[in-house]
Order: sequence, then C-alpha cells, then structure tokens
Amino acid sequence: MRRVVVTGATSMIGVALIKECIKNGVEVLAIVRRQSVNLNRLPESDMIEICECNLNQLDTIPANGQYDVFYHLAWAHTAKAQRDDPVLQERNIKYSLDAVELANKLGCKKFIGAGSQAEYGRVDHVITSETAVAPLISYGMAKYAAGRLCAKLCRQYGMICIWGRIFSVYGRHDNKETMLSYAIDQFQKSETAKFSS
Repeated sequence: MRRVVVTGATSMIGVALIKECIKNGVEVLAIVRRQSVNLNRLPESDMIEICECNLNQLDTIPANGQYDVFYHLAWAHTAKAQRDDPVLQERNIKYSLDAVELANKLGCKKFIGAGSQAEYGRVDHVITSETAVAPLISYGMAKYAAGRLCAKLCRQYGMICIWGRIFSVYGRHDNKETMLSYAIDQFQKSETAKFSS
C-alpha cells in the first residue's frame, strides 16, 4: 500500500489513521469539508495532499493519479438532534455510494467504510459476528444500508469492500457530547456522571 484516500480526514479516527500512514511512508489524499475549522488537526507533511470537498461533491474530484485503498470515514448529520432524522441520514447512503464511485475512479482495489454499533440496535448480550442487526434509529439504519449497498457496488467494480463496525472509541478530537467524553469530563470535575439504563 503506497497511496490512500481518506474522507473524514480531520475526524478523531481520520487523524489517527493519517498519522499512522505517514509513519509508514504511505501518501494520503485527505478529503476534508470545505472551510473546515479542523484542518489544524492534520499533521504537516509532504505525504499529505488536502482536497477540500463536501460529501455531496465527491463526484467533482478529478481522477488525478492512482490510489490503493479508500477509507470512507466521513458521515454527515451526526449531532444528537440529527441522528434519528430519516431524510438527513438517507443522504449519507448516497454519499457512501459516491465514495465507492470515486474509489473506483481513482483505481482503488479496496474500499473500507466505517460502520457503527448502532447497526445492531439494543443488545443485552455480547455482540459477535453472529449477532443479528436490528437498528433502531435512522443513523444505524443508514449505516447498515450504506454498508450493504457499498459492498454490492464494490463487487460490481471488482473492489474488496470492508465495512468495519466501530464501537465507542474515544480520544483526542472526540465529540464532547459522547458518553465517554461526558463521563471523563464529569470524573475530572469530581462530579457524578448520570446515565440512562
């Protein structure tokens, strides 16, 4: 692997991935939201090419050069108030398919998408590869649909598709509204963290 594409490049996972790529001598095309206020999160390196492009404009990116792997980490409308809006979440399915189209245009042999534990819905036991999906909110439904449709489109293009379901990660650049960020903040202030059942 010599060259990769990363959408959601300024996200917590995107930044960590890009740093790892640079450390291993892999060139990165970092696709970031236009006028992103988080560009300063990206390390300064000649190994990174930044492309400012909103998710609804992926089809405007020219096929300049060949890439090996496409990491699709971007997802719009992730704020708590928007996660259960079916219309907003449905757009992410289209954006994900547009990402597969771009990956194909750039010559990628592998497409890696970021799924979510929300695809499982509420589960009261350990989740395994055998656990059935049963998403409850629009975000989880859209993630599941995007993963299945991306896999189908990748097969048509002869691309390997990996849809990894990410469970509650935390760290630098994490959204302050997440459960773990909230809990850590409360603990650091010596206050009680309150959770739903």
